[in-house]
Amino acid sequence: MSSFIVPVVDVKKIEPHRNANNLELLFINGWQVVVKKGEYAVGQKVVYFPPDTILPNEWAERLGVKKYLAENRVVCVKLRGEISFGMVIPCPPELFEAEDAALYFGATKYRSVYRVDDYFSVKDESRFTKYTDIENLRNFPDVIHYGEFVVVTEKIHGSNARVGAVDGRRIYDTRKYGNRYEWKPFDEEWVCRVVDALSALHVQVILYGEVYGNGVQKNFVYDGHNKLNFRVFDIMLDGRYIDYTDLVALSQKYGFLGHLVPEIYRGEYNPRVIKYADGKSFLGNNIREGIVVRPIKERMHPKIGRVILKYISDKYLIKDYSFNEN
Repeated sequence: MSSFIVPVVDVKKIEPHRNANNLELLFINGWQVVVKKGEYAVGQKVVYFPPDTILPNEWAERLGVKKYLAENRVVCVKLRGEISFGMVIPCPPELFEAEDAALYFGATKYRSVYRVDDYFSVKDESRFTKYTDIENLRNFPDVIHYGEFVVVTEKIHGSNARVGAVDGRRIYDTRKYGNRYEWKPFDEEWVCRVVDALSALHVQVILYGEVYGNGVQKNFVYDGHNKLNFRVFDIMLDGRYIDYTDLVALSQKYGFLGHLVPEIYRGEYNPRVIKYADGKSFLGNNIREGIVVRPIKERMHPKIGRVILKYISDKYLIKDYSFNEN
């Protein structure tokens, strides 16, 4: 599971709010939070509740924040033109030595309820491995090294899915979107061709990707929206995720380069790559949900395991899906 924490941290930086004299911008692990001016100081220890934190009703009322929550869920809001990503409170003395306050407050992570009925068309196979949960780059800004060779791809607003073969037997997630649209990957000639070719060479083959199109998600209309589409972003062979360059090479060899998620940038890592989270989707007249950043060469990190991180666009977080080319 993707790690969920309510971090106890020291305030590193505070900046003035550009549009409000009585507000300030406080920065926590790459996240910006709008607070009352003078309420916090640099060096002060605080508890940070990230977006999509669910607080028990008792704590929401005790902290006096219930009216600011959406059914006890911490959400992103825009306050006088600045986005506030989450919520902070002064750290209780008993948590000064703690790193994570989730258990103390009984906080949990919000889980979306999608219009998707998941079931397997074949008996569940333990080697049909579920995909890595991707951590947020805002929470782990130092995991990718400055100058490290990375690739940045578009994060499609769809539904994660997988298809492949184990011991030569085809296998996939069977999903229905709404009441009408069922994803059947082996109806696609290119999927059959790729899976069959790779399964002749490997015991385990899994293509991970995003299903998008009609009936999948609201508010986004991608090209080819009248049917379900599938874009690959990762492949596992015999228990190992392959390097990105090998993914591209396989896509060229087996003719599915056009079925990969859009690549936006490939080169040396610089924190400024987050700018690619904004802009028009390569797949339709929508904003981008965000980006995924990963090293060209697979590696692990002691904090998060596999190094692959997402960065969600500001407009998506505040549910402003409109795209204006100007």
